[in-house]
Amino acid sequence: MDELPYIGILAAIASAFGVKELWAIWKQKIQIKADVNESYRFEIQQRVLECEKKVEMLLEENTQLSIKVARLEERILITAKNRVKRGT
Repeated sequence: MDELPYIGILAAIASAFGVKELWAIWKQKIQIKADVNESYRFEIQQRVLECEKKVEMLLEENTQLSIKVARLEERILITAKNRVKRGT
């Protein structure tokens, strides 16, 4: 009967160690998931920044092309008026 308290104490220590190890493993797994999510977040932020730069570039290019089209329309109208005046 003297062994019963020692077995209980030994079982408590073993279970505490097991819980501690399981907690460490679970915590490590959570940390790995967090690191992966953080790397995905960083990658997505970089892609968004690249897309924003491309959008700005395309908007500027669109503005320049609109100006060119307006100039071409003006030339066509002037040419048409001159032809009408000459009667050709």
